[in-house]
Amino acid sequence: MTGGALAARRPGWELPPVHEGLQTDPIDVLWENRERKQCPKCNRRRSLLCYDCQEPLTEPGTVPFVHLPFKVSIITHHEEHLGNNTGIQLAILAKGQVQLHRMDEFPSNLPPANRCAVLFPSDDALDVEDLEPDSIDHLFIIDSKWQKARELNRSPLFRDMRRIRLNQTRSCFWRFHTKGVTDDGVSTAEALYFLCKSLSDKNKLQSNESFQKPRAFDNLLWYFVFQHDVVANAVERRKNAGSNILHSTEGKRAKKLRAANAAIAAAEIEKDNKEEGKEGEGEEREAKKVCEREDRY
Repeated sequence: MTGGALAARRPGWELPPVHEGLQTDPIDVLWENRERKQCPKCNRRRSLLCYDCQEPLTEPGTVPFVHLPFKVSIITHHEEHLGNNTGIQLAILAKGQVQLHRMDEFPSNLPPANRCAVLFPSDDALDVEDLEPDSIDHLFIIDSKWQKARELNRSPLFRDMRRIRLNQTRSCFWRFHTKGVTDDGVSTAEALYFLCKSLSDKNKLQSNESFQKPRAFDNLLWYFVFQHDVVANAVERRKNAGSNILHSTEGKRAKKLRAANAAIAAAEIEKDNKEEGKEGEGEEREAKKVCEREDRY
C-alpha cells in the first residue's frame, strides 16, 4: 500500500511504502490471529507476541526462522519501553541469535574486541565496504532515543570495538523520529536487515552460501511488514473518514448558506411590500385631500 497522511501535527509527512523488492513470507497468519491471547509463560494478554517473554503467540511453526551470520546484542536504555522495540521481533525471528540487554546486563564471554562491532553512526564509523569479509562475530545495536543512544555509545564497554554505519537507507517506520534525527534514521529491525543485506550484496559474508542467496534476510521484517500494513490501512480509513466528514461539513454549510440567502431574500421582499404599502397609503391620502379641495370649491 502506498503512503498516506498520518498525523495532524505533521500534515506534510506521509507513511512511506515498504522497502522496494522486499519479499517476506506471507503474513496471513498474523492477520488471522490479531486478537489478544494469553502468554503461556507470564499469563499476560498480548497480540501476536509477548514482548516481556519474547515469545510468539501464533501456532507453532507459523513464524519464519532467520539464520544470522553473527550473534546480536540489542542494548536498550533503562527508560525505554520494550513494547515499542522492534528488536523484540528480531529476538523471535532469529531465535537464539538475538538478545536484548540493558547496559547493566552486558553479555559476558564475548569474542575479542576486534571481532565485535557496534552499529552506530559515529564520526569514526566504518562503511560496510571497508570491512573485511566475515570479520564480525558479535554485533551490538544501540536501541534508544538519539540523546540516550549517544550516551550509551560512550560506554567503556564499547571502547575497543569498531563502529559501523549504514549508508543510503531510508526508513518506512510509522513513528516520528526525535528532534535532530533525519528520515534516514531507521528502526532496529530495519537496521539489522539493511546491514545484513548490505554485507551480503557486497560479498562480505563468505562463510555460508545461504547468506548470499537473494532475500536471505527479508524475513527479519516479517512482523514489521504486518505492522506497516496495519498502519497503512488505518491511514486509508482515516483519509476516507476525513473526506466524508469534509463532504458532510460542506453540505451542511451549503444548506445553511442557502437558508440564509432565502431568509435575506424574504426579508427584502417583505421590506419592499411594506414600502409599497406605505407608498399606496400616501397616494390614497393625497387623493382624498385633492377630492376634498375640489368639493370645497
